[in-house]
Amino acid sequence: MSRRWQAIVGRIIAIGSFIGCLASVLGFFGIDVKAVEKPWDAMTTHSVLALLSIVFFLIFVAALYYLWQNSRITPENVEPRIREWLDAFSLGTRVLTEPAHHFAFEVMAHTGIPLAVLRTRDHPRYITLLSKIGLGPEHTDLLNKLSKSDRKRFSAELILEAAKAKIGYQADSTFENIAIEKRLPITSNLSEANLMDAISEIHFSTLVVINTMALKLRNDSPPAN
Repeated sequence: MSRRWQAIVGRIIAIGSFIGCLASVLGFFGIDVKAVEKPWDAMTTHSVLALLSIVFFLIFVAALYYLWQNSRITPENVEPRIREWLDAFSLGTRVLTEPAHHFAFEVMAHTGIPLAVLRTRDHPRYITLLSKIGLGPEHTDLLNKLSKSDRKRFSAELILEAAKAKIGYQADSTFENIAIEKRLPITSNLSEANLMDAISEIHFSTLVVINTMALKLRNDSPPAN
């Protein structure tokens, strides 16, 4: 059953049990007026209506708790919410099978840069957004042509530019594997807007890093003979 139908069924149960509880309570007090005429029958009906009132009230409380629990974002129910939010923006979501994660989605934005949305087993109370990029053959060739001192300067300038844009990344010495990561805590405040803002931030960060590397490598590379 989808989350939408679960919410509808929960509301129907809550409203129905409330009406039943109200009718039982009204009947309870209405029968009390006739208790003098038919003591035994009135008492029996009285007891049945009291019992029904209690039962309907408990069902009503349980339905309200169910609706409240279903509306909250928790680590246990966050996966269908994430999928629902991604599908709402038509981001080209693909399910990934990763044993190290509770769930993983690959998201392809309009820029063509893939992004992973994960709930890892190492950090189960967070949604992790991860973008992995690397230098292409052309830029790898330019990097390899840099002297040792120019390579250090390139790395330092890239770190500085990323820091200016408040971008955190991890990269190996060859820059073939660069990871840009962001985590969102799974709380009742997590929303579709939070997720979309974080995805936009990761894509912006990825574009900044890619273009900064490409520009600096072209400027720092020795002229061709």
